[in-house]
Amino acid sequence: MIGLLIDLIVGILISFILMLIGQYLMETTAFVSILTTPHEISIGLSELQLINQTYGNNLQIQNVIYQAQSNITAIVNSQISGTTRAINKLSYIYDLFHNLSSIKDFLEIFAIPLIIIIISIITIIYIYKYI
Repeated sequence: MIGLLIDLIVGILISFILMLIGQYLMETTAFVSILTTPHEISIGLSELQLINQTYGNNLQIQNVIYQAQSNITAIVNSQISGTTRAINKLSYIYDLFHNLSSIKDFLEIFAIPLIIIIISIITIIYIYKYI
C-alpha cells in the first residue's frame, strides 16, 4: 500500500513537471512557427512604399498606408515579445532543474505541490475506505 502511494505521488509529480515544461514548449513553438521573416516584412513595406509613391497625393491613401505600416510593426513586435517571454520561461525552468543538486533542493521547490498531492491522496483513500 505504501509503495503504491509513493509510486502514485512520484507519478503525479513527474506529470506536473512535464505539463509545466510542455506548456511553455507549445507556446514557444507556436510563436516561432508564425514569425514573419524579415524578407516578407521588407516586401510588404516596399509594396506600401510603391503604393505611397503612386498615390501619394491622396490623403486617404496615405492614412491607409500609415495604418498598414503601423499594423505590420505591431504584429512583428508582438511576435517577438511573445517568443521572448516563452523562451525566458523555458530558460527559467531549465535553470530551476539544472541547479537541483540534492533531494533537499528538490523538496524546497516542490514542497507545497507535494504536500497538496499527499493530502489529496490520503483524503481519497480515507473517503474510499470509510464511505
